[in-house]
Amino acid sequence: MDPDKDETGDMTGPNPALARLLRKSDAAAPDDADALQGAGPGRAIRVALLRAADRAIGLSLTVLGLSDEVENPDALVAEGPAGWVLFGLCAPGETGLAGLVMLDPSLRAAMIEVQTMGVLLDAAEADRPVTATDAALSRPVVAELLHELAGMGRAEFSAGMGDWTLRPLPDLRAAELMLRDVAHRHWQASVQIGGTDRQGALHLALAQGPPADADGARDADSADWSRSLQASLELAPAELEAVLGRLTLPLSKVNGFEVGQVLSLGPMSLGAVRLESAGTPLAGHVRLGQMAGLRAVRLERPPQDMQDLARPGATAPPPDAALAADARPDETPGTGADRPGAGQGDSALATGESL
Repeated sequence: MDPDKDETGDMTGPNPALARLLRKSDAAAPDDADALQGAGPGRAIRVALLRAADRAIGLSLTVLGLSDEVENPDALVAEGPAGWVLFGLCAPGETGLAGLVMLDPSLRAAMIEVQTMGVLLDAAEADRPVTATDAALSRPVVAELLHELAGMGRAEFSAGMGDWTLRPLPDLRAAELMLRDVAHRHWQASVQIGGTDRQGALHLALAQGPPADADGARDADSADWSRSLQASLELAPAELEAVLGRLTLPLSKVNGFEVGQVLSLGPMSLGAVRLESAGTPLAGHVRLGQMAGLRAVRLERPPQDMQDLARPGATAPPPDAALAADARPDETPGTGADRPGAGQGDSALATGESL
């Protein structure tokens, strides 16, 4: 019995004699892109698909229908098929996927049967998960399809498609993370497989724009994030504490505190106030005073001797001069003898004699 025929005499595999005739006629026909220049991209895909399947693995296909749509990446992923062999198309030197190629389970099974057994079975196998072997046996047809499209000389298909890398992907969700954020031209071809009644499908989606500048986009996103963070931080509340002095006591005395007990803080200066936030001292010179009957602090320039110390080569003043400066009486900013309460609360804070 002829291995290419079943018990009823129907052809279930490639006919060697017919294949030789087709190859001869194909070789005699012009193989350049001139014959397809006047045709649309759909015609180019039909011819490229038939040639790719025949030249790569000797599989005969007949294109029954072809649709052409433009979709964004979200629609491409959301409405895409599940359980198909999926290849991401990676162009050298470019970021993101340049496109996708999807093969349905029926076409996948036909490619495996032709390459492993040399014939097509009467019926396609039941649906099953895609494996690495499926991708490996489907790769020759997809690679040849890219080579054929690259040689068509059409603007829709890059002349460098033949050098693109095929990256197997587990599902469309994985592809979603790598697709470029541009519109995609989506061709969906339905085919008849060999001389059987089995039908399959192949989808080709190509990005319709150059990849975004990854470095520029990253810098822009980083700048926007920095500005947003700075704006948020500037609106955040900050609690400031004016610290007159600190007293260190053993825990035994702290445990013995009573209501009305007076703690001696020792002599203090109104100019020795420090501003702190979250326990961290803030840089600057602060002086305690009054405003509208309330305690207030005023930010001042550091004393001249401190500014001199900040200059290169400056030396500390003599101890006698420092003691003389500390001995000068402090003056409360914004206060005077003619204001009510002047010299009472301030002098008490300055001397620490009564609280």
